[in-house]
Amino acid sequence: METESDTEAEEKYESESEWHTESDELELESEESEEESELELESESELEHELSEEEEEDSKSESSESESEESWRSKPIEELMESDFYRYDDDPAPYHFFCPRFEYKNKAQKKLDGETEKAVAEYVERTRNLSPFDAIPVPPKANKFGNNWAKPTDITNHELHTRLIHLSNLALAKYNARNDQGARYVFEKLVKATSRFIPISTYYITFEAKDATHVDTSNCPAIIFQAHVWDRTLSEKPSVVKSCSIKPT
Repeated sequence: METESDTEAEEKYESESEWHTESDELELESEESEEESELELESESELEHELSEEEEEDSKSESSESESEESWRSKPIEELMESDFYRYDDDPAPYHFFCPRFEYKNKAQKKLDGETEKAVAEYVERTRNLSPFDAIPVPPKANKFGNNWAKPTDITNHELHTRLIHLSNLALAKYNARNDQGARYVFEKLVKATSRFIPISTYYITFEAKDATHVDTSNCPAIIFQAHVWDRTLSEKPSVVKSCSIKPT
């Protein structure tokens, strides 16, 4: 038969056992947490080390490229070699270098040159039978420096429109002075105009005019004229009428 003392002893033992079990579990969890923290720290440290090494390698690479580029830039031109520019071979942007001894073009530049040559050839073929008075827009890829093709001019620009009317009247005055047919033409309206870059402000103007000596000017048919005029207003010199004639039908 168990006594009260024995019962109390058993309860105390069970209580202590439960306490020890809970304590052991807490200690185990604490140890696991510490191990996880240590692993995380080690992982972060390794990652930081790897990133640091990559940044250092990138920095060295950039420094090396910069030094390499500076090395050829600082060379006297007579010591430069085509191989100094091979670093630009695969650059996406066109690169072109020229000196008396050699000419270098990277792949992007060669591709651009090929596209330009093709565009120029196509434009020349399309305009083969066109006069400067009937010039058409130049495609962007064909519009390279050095080409002096006539190009359409925006006659809706008020200032230019006014200037072209003035030049047309100058051209008509010269035509009337030389005309021995008895007719005296007066300006009616602009039709279109084109221009060349060189000489600057060179215009090919197409306009309508009527014969002022006609008995009924309101019913007089308009005649289409073409005038080639060099506007020298910017240089403060008189403009030059190169030619003025009735447009061939």
